[in-house]
Amino acid sequence: MIRIFKIYFLFVLLSGGALLSALPSRAQQSQSGSAVQEANKDLQKQTDKVNKAVESGVRKVTDKVDSKMEAANEKVSSGVEKLKAATIKKNTWLMRSYHNLTAYYNVYFNANDSYDEGVKKSAKEYPFDYSQILPVFTFGAKEIPQMVTSEMQRALEKSDKTIKKHSLTTKPEIKKGKRLSKKEQEFYNKREFCKSIDDAYLLIGKANVYLHEYDLAAYAFDLVATDYSKEPTAYEARLWNAIMAGEQSNVEREQEILTALANDKNFPKEYRKLLNRANADLLIRQKKYGEAIPKVEQAIKSANSRTNRLRYHFILGQLYQKIGVSYKAVEHYTSVIRRMPPYEMEFHAQLNKAFLSIGNEGESMRKLLEKMAKDEKNKDYLNQIYFALAGIEMHANRTEQAIAYYRLSAAHSKSESPQRVLSCFTLAKYYEGQGDYESAQAYYDSTAMVMPKDNPDYEMVSNKAQNLGKLAVNLRVIKTEDSLQRVARMSPAERDKYVEKQIAQAKADEEKRQRSEEIKLAREAAAAEAASAFTKPTSGKWYFYNEAIVAKGLAEFKRTWGNRALVDGWRRASKSIVNEFPGMDEPDKSSEENQTPVTETAEYYLENVPLTDSLMEESNKRLVEALFDAGMVYKDYILDRPHAIEMLEELLKRFPYNKYKLESYFYLYVLNSEEKKTARAEHYKNLLVKEFPDELLTKYVLDPKHVSDTEKKNKEANSLYSQAYELYNGGKYRQAVALTEQGLQRYPEMGIAANFKLLQVMAQGSNGNIGQYIAGLGEVVKAYPDTDAAKAAKEMQNIVQKRELQLMTDRETVSTKIDSAPSVIYSTTDGESVLALLVPKGTNMNQLKFNFMSFNADIDADALLVTSQAFSSELEMVTVSSFKSIAEAYGYYKKVSNFPAIFKDLNLENHSMFAITQNNLALLEQNKIISTYAGFFQTNIAK
Repeated sequence: MIRIFKIYFLFVLLSGGALLSALPSRAQQSQSGSAVQEANKDLQKQTDKVNKAVESGVRKVTDKVDSKMEAANEKVSSGVEKLKAATIKKNTWLMRSYHNLTAYYNVYFNANDSYDEGVKKSAKEYPFDYSQILPVFTFGAKEIPQMVTSEMQRALEKSDKTIKKHSLTTKPEIKKGKRLSKKEQEFYNKREFCKSIDDAYLLIGKANVYLHEYDLAAYAFDLVATDYSKEPTAYEARLWNAIMAGEQSNVEREQEILTALANDKNFPKEYRKLLNRANADLLIRQKKYGEAIPKVEQAIKSANSRTNRLRYHFILGQLYQKIGVSYKAVEHYTSVIRRMPPYEMEFHAQLNKAFLSIGNEGESMRKLLEKMAKDEKNKDYLNQIYFALAGIEMHANRTEQAIAYYRLSAAHSKSESPQRVLSCFTLAKYYEGQGDYESAQAYYDSTAMVMPKDNPDYEMVSNKAQNLGKLAVNLRVIKTEDSLQRVARMSPAERDKYVEKQIAQAKADEEKRQRSEEIKLAREAAAAEAASAFTKPTSGKWYFYNEAIVAKGLAEFKRTWGNRALVDGWRRASKSIVNEFPGMDEPDKSSEENQTPVTETAEYYLENVPLTDSLMEESNKRLVEALFDAGMVYKDYILDRPHAIEMLEELLKRFPYNKYKLESYFYLYVLNSEEKKTARAEHYKNLLVKEFPDELLTKYVLDPKHVSDTEKKNKEANSLYSQAYELYNGGKYRQAVALTEQGLQRYPEMGIAANFKLLQVMAQGSNGNIGQYIAGLGEVVKAYPDTDAAKAAKEMQNIVQKRELQLMTDRETVSTKIDSAPSVIYSTTDGESVLALLVPKGTNMNQLKFNFMSFNADIDADALLVTSQAFSSELEMVTVSSFKSIAEAYGYYKKVSNFPAIFKDLNLENHSMFAITQNNLALLEQNKIISTYAGFFQTNIAK
């Protein structure tokens, strides 16, 4: 290093001499200004040259010294490592002293210093959400890991190095025969003899917290708490586990740990400050704001930085604001402002002060906020300024102005910003409180779209958006149908007058819109003209680089052509209505100019008017559904009983014989009973008894216990059915059939009887008797029509028939054993017969029939009739008729079987063909069991 300074000094002397020789004399200084300038230029050139030489020389020297120093350091490090490797297993006073000293000052100190830098950085640059109480700890935001990566990674590397290089776990040697004292025994039993190791593990945990690697952090904290349980760091590790649990929304875990630490008599004093802040964090999360205030006040006193003190003062202001102590909140916000915080914090402190101000001060704060709104630097905060102004206006009962400010706040908020959530949520609650559910639904929907899904209010907001949406749809239907019916009831003359009035209003609105557009364009043109007057000529620059000229041209374009999209063919787009027809690149300009807007035609206003009896009936049906559904939404979701009663009574008044009459009587009885309107409740009870004496709802009104008994019976029946179904699923078909028999005997009149019967058929069908299975499904359909069980039985029939068709395709495999106990007995009596072909639905039937007719022409059988019809929901049937006998029909069957060209290009993978008498065909169409007749065909006809 001394050599470096000597060389540098030599360069300075040389450069100084050069500079002195380059300076002009007094006589030369008195010469003209140009000469002085030239001299100065020469001087500057020489100075730059000398400086470069100095820098180059110093750089060469320092590079050589650095390389030598690095080599020397490597040798020293190598020596230390060798020494340590040789003595690492020894635990002497000298080795403990060495490791304690070097671990702390050489490694851990730097790790902790880097961690502290990251913590300070996170506190200073934390992206605070001022609509919520600010965090006590500044590591939770999603941006933090990226923000402090370099600092925390360095802390981790140094901590890891501390552990790897300096961990000393070897037990010290004890002289033979020496008895250890209690203190010596405790020392000997230690797990680690280097004092910085537990600190290094703890630092690893804390650094991982800021990197949001919570699993790694928990592992490190648990290790310290267990392996170093007698060290003070064990308490800090447990504290950080609590803090981390709170950040992960596990408040119960946070409280459990903090309570245990607070009750521990051995808790170290050095961690009291951290414990206090952790308790403040817990109480705020639990919304115990009053209890949190003393903790935050204590945090201010013990804060180790100005940044933290500012944040704690702001938190105190928010806490006092939450519990309604406005003057104390204002005190702390004022304290924040006086301490010259970052502008964003200062702005929100001012904003909150304004929100808390009332009376004359509120008026002065309103003026201040209006002034702030005009300040260019507050452009990004307009949403919050408008929100505060809305609060002041609402407090002053100037509701309309308040609502306007809330809307401005939402409009100036970025998508998914906390302020947009708050503004939309506030408007939604306001309109709901006013009973304007359509507006409330719109703002609840907007809130749900931008509110984070982990927000505690998200589920409530989402449900209200959905349910109020149902209500809004019904209210719109009621309003629309009432308007249309009102027009329909007008006389033709009144209707014409109404339409003329609507068209005139549409024209007036369009003219007003056009005037507004022209005024706007004129102002833009004037502004552009004024701007161009102050714009310097742009000689040598392209036309579009002059913003004023471009703005002027744009305004002129809009005035001439209107607002046009940036698309090809913009000239052909009408200003009011754009119609695009492919292939018509040059439309008739005259027809475009004379085109009448749709809102100025009579058809537009009469399109949906119910002018016929059938259309009026459809309109009334829509009204009935909307009135009843609206009543149910009011009753079940919004819990607005008066509006629910209003809707249902309106339904009964306008449509006395509607399909919801029974339900309307019942709900009006219940709602009026809940509203303590005894007379009205009794009125609807009497109507139920008079008009619907045998209905279950009436029986419930007269005797709720009767319904309870019915519910008990339903539970018993459902339990028995569940047992039977479990047996069926387990392959225990006989036991399942036995339980279904019990169900049909005990509960024949209940709706579940159909389910018992279907399950019985399914269990019995497990024996492989397809005919019996299909017949049983038919019995379910016949005995229990219009039930879910019947629908399921029909679907099962279709599935079985398709499966049968697959089996019948390979006719060689069909045998008489396919139906061991046929449920239908086919006749062997001869008579008029046909050829029948069953194919899957979707087959090209026209082509298939044409192929048969062509085949008939080839064999001189033109007289045969080829027809088709549906066999089931899944199968189609082609018949060729008629033949005098079954033998004649079978002969035709053989000819067709030997001529596969009939089925060419039809993709008939599955089909079944057979000869059958007309009498047997009638039986087959009735029972739909293909396999039964297939067995009969193979046994009695094919053989």
